Amino acid sequence: MEWIQRGNQREAVAQVVRKPLTSSEIYAFAREKAPKMRLHDVSVILRDFVRCGLGYFLDPTEVTGRLFFLTDLGRDVCYRAFGIQVDPLRLDVDWKAYARVVRARLKKWMLLQIATHHRNPHYPQSAPGIHKMLREKRKINYNATLRVLLELAADRLLFCKRMKNGRKLFRLSKQGKRVVCELVRYTSEEEVLRAAGLFDKESATQQPSAAVSPVNVGFEERSLSEEGVSEGFVSNAF
Repeated sequence: MEWIQRGNQREAVAQVVRKPLTSSEIYAFAREKAPKMRLHDVSVILRDFVRCGLGYFLDPTEVTGRLFFLTDLGRDVCYRAFGIQVDPLRLDVDWKAYARVVRARLKKWMLLQIATHHRNPHYPQSAPGIHKMLREKRKINYNATLRVLLELAADRLLFCKRMKNGRKLFRLSKQGKRVVCELVRYTSEEEVLRAAGLFDKESATQQPSAAVSPVNVGFEERSLSEEGVSEGFVSNAF
């Protein structure tokens, strides 16, 4: 605990890691507390945290955009040193899919846009309709839109329903809602999506509070049938 408190940069990093973050995200948040901090300093501090058993990377094999989080010891140290209660990772979130979204800016932006309008019955669900909506806010070509929609569906963050005429419809899944809730937690976008009805009773109830091993933290492979995902929509998913 004293080791963390001896440096203001270490203090800053420890106090902003309340959910899995990349080094760039930690850098952006921690600079408010340590303005002279550089991105390289964050990388060094994170390695020190791992060496001391205070943190770990959820996806250590990735070259860039790795997600960092605190171990049980790290969360306990932060609570005793700064009075900050950091919840353990939710066991019902696919952190592997979450990591892929965080590392891809366009994918993250599109998922948040879809989540914002997911309760609107007039919101377009076809790829052309979604593309038209996105084009009103950002310049993006149709091929990129379709590619990201299919990738999100492959990660089970969107349901994909194929119509008889061959057209595909996309809609936010339960797993997609959970990932979005974690993406916006502790950010200004959280209230926007809460107002849009994303944080329902299921999302508001932080189900898992059990300790999570850094070895298998939600990265196990699951079959599509485990969550009832199929070509059609699941009627009770919304």
